[in-house]
Amino acid sequence: MVVGQDIGWLVDPAVDYLMTFMDSYEYTALSVLIDPTLVDHAAAIGEEHALKRFPLGWIHDDFDPEKQLYLLHIPTVHNARPAIEALLELNIAEATGAFGTEYRARSVCAWLVNDTDVYATSRWLARAAQVRRPDGKPWPLRYWDPRVLPHLPRVLNAQQWAALASAIQNWFSVSAEGCLLPALNCDAPSKDATPLALKFDERQWAALERIALINQSLKLASDWGISFTPELPTTIDQLIATARQRGFPTDQDALVFVACGLTTHKHFDQYPAVDSALRCGAALGQPLAHIIQQFDDAFWSQIEREQESIEARRA
Repeated sequence: MVVGQDIGWLVDPAVDYLMTFMDSYEYTALSVLIDPTLVDHAAAIGEEHALKRFPLGWIHDDFDPEKQLYLLHIPTVHNARPAIEALLELNIAEATGAFGTEYRARSVCAWLVNDTDVYATSRWLARAAQVRRPDGKPWPLRYWDPRVLPHLPRVLNAQQWAALASAIQNWFSVSAEGCLLPALNCDAPSKDATPLALKFDERQWAALERIALINQSLKLASDWGISFTPELPTTIDQLIATARQRGFPTDQDALVFVACGLTTHKHFDQYPAVDSALRCGAALGQPLAHIIQQFDDAFWSQIEREQESIEARRA
């Protein structure tokens, strides 16, 4: 396991934060959720530190039975700081891109501070992933992926989100900046509780399929001079959906549409000249990048100035 950049300085604060949280609420046990689909560096760490492994079991037939998700369980954290440090270093390396641009895995998915029986926790996590598509076919919801989970409150309705959250207690994940942060905080499920079998409608399914493009756009946004805000993922989602509605089906079309919307105005397509060009181009099956070439920098600057003037008058 070769890390391409120094991330050691991020590990101690993350360990201290986790230990402080557990001490504050008098927790002793910790489980680390591992997805070995692409790589499984965590397995060697678990073996080195004698951590017991609890497979989640069957989730969907498409999953390789030899690569089941599993929990690495640490029953008493204060006797296991070296193991926690090693797993957090791996987690931070994956989250921050320290392995390089070709490394896509997020094998260390979550840290569960949970004194509930670990067998029960593993069953809950597996059942929560078993959802149904709009056509009724079973499908695995990869909610455990830290690139997916932050988008789900926007996709799910309140009842669905509550049902999913009921499977999780004190769920932490590492951000792209290398910080360990709480993703969810909720009470542990009761022994008699049953997670709601989620079934998605067409609108929700389309929103789930846009998540990968939203994440790709978020990575590109800094190159476009756009700073992250809590509202940015929602804005990007709306732009991607609008691109699809306007008849531009490819991912490249969507990325171009997002770039235009973020760097000028999110309703740039409603300007008469742009609207007309997009209608004609979509009818002819032209790529969006080709269509917008007819507009020069002066045109886009004009849109920006007009929008700034409108917002200034509103203020």
